[in-house]
Amino acid sequence: MSSSNGSKADVDLISDALLAQKVAKLQQLEVWRRWLSMLLMWLTLGSWSLWDVRESILILREYFSWPGIVYGFYFHLGGGCGLLFCLLSTCSSLVWQISHAAGRLSAKERHQLEVRVRQIQAKDQGNCL
Repeated sequence: MSSSNGSKADVDLISDALLAQKVAKLQQLEVWRRWLSMLLMWLTLGSWSLWDVRESILILREYFSWPGIVYGFYFHLGGGCGLLFCLLSTCSSLVWQISHAAGRLSAKERHQLEVRVRQIQAKDQGNCL
């Protein structure tokens, strides 16, 4: 009887270790997804925004001033807002990346990842039958 309890504990340890591996892999996939979405955003919205404010950037390279930046945003509002959105999103992703470096997740985030892993496993088991 004790051997069955020992083997059950071993199975729980193995499943916990496997769950931890799958959570780490899911976290890594989220990191890739986030950076790929940043790349896509910069290739679309960022390039359009830079093209829209190119004249203001050329002027600012020669005569940099804060009123010049305000002028650039005022007369190129769409491009300025798009560029600002891209920059702030990238900064947000960098802060997120740093906070998640080396697997430092909050208990809530780890729980959410574990729930998602279990949901994926349940879907996979349902598809096999």
